[in-house]
Amino acid sequence: ILFVLSLFGVLLTLIIGLTSGGASRWISIFGIITVQPSEFLKPCLIILSAWFFARSKQENNSKYSLIPGLLFIIVASLLMLQPDIGQTILLFITISCLVFIQGFPWLIIAPAGLISMLTIIFFYFNFPHFASRLDAWIEIWFGGGSVNTKLTQTQAAIDAIENGQIFGKGIGESWVKYHLPDAYTDFVFAAIAEENGLII
Repeated sequence: ILFVLSLFGVLLTLIIGLTSGGASRWISIFGIITVQPSEFLKPCLIILSAWFFARSKQENNSKYSLIPGLLFIIVASLLMLQPDIGQTILLFITISCLVFIQGFPWLIIAPAGLISMLTIIFFYFNFPHFASRLDAWIEIWFGGGSVNTKLTQTQAAIDAIENGQIFGKGIGESWVKYHLPDAYTDFVFAAIAEENGLII
């Protein structure tokens, strides 16, 4: 039931959703709070997929193992329309892990891996924001920081955690929350670590 409701919610974001940063992923409820339906959809899809895989093995019926793939295609298509590439990739990796644990033969796993690599290459050359984020991430960890002189979100979060050190800079003294967009969501850990330190 929750999966169906969440799927309907994601569909609504394409019609009446709030747009921020070029993506329509949120729904306003009476103008008081905003909800991101995809956050409910992710765990539902994972649980459903695991259940269908388990049922396929218990009943020795391979047809059940095809349903997670169909559900993923539906969900991924809606997420890409928002667009939300990050969520799509995370879901794909998670479902792929379930497929691996399920014990699918390598004749299925290997082509799926090849398709995923080709998909990432497609995203890289067709979605500029995806390419810039991937370039920045690679440069942060493996390069010298020359891709973009502007501080990236990942680098800012790393700096914030380093600034917090062991005991933190104190409540309200976080620097990162004033420089990262939506630091209270995806990067809230960085803000907490800077203020309270790694002990907390």
